[in-house]
Amino acid sequence: MAVDTQDDGKVDKQRMDKFKALGFRDQIDYLSKMFVEEIVTPMKEANEKLENDEAEFEKEKEAHRDTTAKPEDIIKLDIGGKIFDIQRRILCRVPGTKLEALFNGNFKIEKCAKTNATFIDRDPTHFHIIEAFMAEKPYKDLFPTNPIEQKRFQNELKWHQVKDLATEFDQWMEQNKKR
Repeated sequence: MAVDTQDDGKVDKQRMDKFKALGFRDQIDYLSKMFVEEIVTPMKEANEKLENDEAEFEKEKEAHRDTTAKPEDIIKLDIGGKIFDIQRRILCRVPGTKLEALFNGNFKIEKCAKTNATFIDRDPTHFHIIEAFMAEKPYKDLFPTNPIEQKRFQNELKWHQVKDLATEFDQWMEQNKKR
């Protein structure tokens, strides 16, 4: 039960006296009414607002969906100035990566007018390794051996969120460190 307090912090005596004067059955009715007014009704209103917000979000999401996206589409990527042509199904093969999130059809992707490619402002040096991994082609022989390049590759893996490849690369580096 919500208890009203006055400025001096004392319980609103009038309200409590009124409650105490009620019979047991009336007290139960009073508490039930307060429960509905102070808890149930605000919860229902909050739930309705949440449902309305969710419906609005779904409408907004649908407006941005690329309804023409097909797995066999060739996506032209401009990674830091280097052009890569990759099938959409390859970009979307590994769930949870940024490439999968960008090209799974949930968003309309803008293309650069000059190159007609989707520009991603990243270092292109090691992208071919990520592409090979996603295309299920041999890629371990492509791993960089220079410590500076290894760190750069790790940064790219982190940015692209290719966790499985990052784990494999870390294991590969650990194995090759012992040699």
